[in-house]
Amino acid sequence: MEGTVTLVLAGGEGSRLRPLTDLRPKPLVPFAGRPLVDFTLRNCLRSGLTRVFVLVQHGRHAMREHLARNWGGTPAIEALGPEEAGRPFLGTADAVRAVFPLLPPARRLLVLAGDHVYRMDYRRLMRRHVGAEAAATISVVPTPLQRAAGLGLVTCDRRGFVASFREKPADLPLHPVASMGIYVFERALLEDYLATDILALDFGRHLLPAMVARGERVAAHAFRGYWRDIADIAAYHAAVMDIARGAFDPGPGWPGAGCSFVNSTFLGRDVRLGADVELSECVVLDGARVGEHVKLRRVVVEEGACVPDGADLDGAGGVRIAAEALSV
Repeated sequence: MEGTVTLVLAGGEGSRLRPLTDLRPKPLVPFAGRPLVDFTLRNCLRSGLTRVFVLVQHGRHAMREHLARNWGGTPAIEALGPEEAGRPFLGTADAVRAVFPLLPPARRLLVLAGDHVYRMDYRRLMRRHVGAEAAATISVVPTPLQRAAGLGLVTCDRRGFVASFREKPADLPLHPVASMGIYVFERALLEDYLATDILALDFGRHLLPAMVARGERVAAHAFRGYWRDIADIAAYHAAVMDIARGAFDPGPGWPGAGCSFVNSTFLGRDVRLGADVELSECVVLDGARVGEHVKLRRVVVEEGACVPDGADLDGAGGVRIAAEALSV
């Protein structure tokens, strides 16, 4: 998409995904055999984007290694972090503010989250933005009421422009429509907002509500496909199970090489299962060991973890985590 620079926000700590984020940044959490961030990067390539910058901070050295090792043949994908910007990032909008001087000329900026699961061609979003002559455009999706509390919710007028934007509101509408954390901005306008409002640190909490309140033309782009914000362990498990059930097709490359789905369970690389093992709706990550006579239901087994012989773990009503030997 000519005249567009893409920024992938991949610097989050992901505290609600612990212990999966104890040893890795959230965008590198393994999801069906590949890191979460690869969903967004594949969408970028699928959409014909030519300049993609991944903004890194927490666990940035691991992220840089992943990009160099797995995306090094794609010169258009580069990492930018506090080293290049000269200071740490204080939020999603502040990360963009910090790297603005480092970006090549472009009329528009496409801002993406690096920890969501979906397949999308961003060219449709861009056509909506240009056709609406918008200052900004937000990709939105209807969301079940039980998932809405932790998301940014929008309401739209009859023309498809955003009338309100509320981040994680306490009172929920009957039919919530969520922001997907996917935005297009006219670069000059965004740069002006970030320069004049230094307290705008986050897109969802600060900048976008301010733009809507000030009457800017903020358009909504309705997305009809599958989308999940992997905010916590429950969302992580549910999204993997959606692949197992056929509710979501992640496309070529998933599951990752050496990984498989066996009935309702995902098995990563080099997983060893003992005799007489029963697994139901589980996610067993690379190198895990499951002992003999084990029963696991709705359990996520961390990379390299050991589940002892005879263990009987049931995540009924939630999801259990097996993170280390005997730590079950």
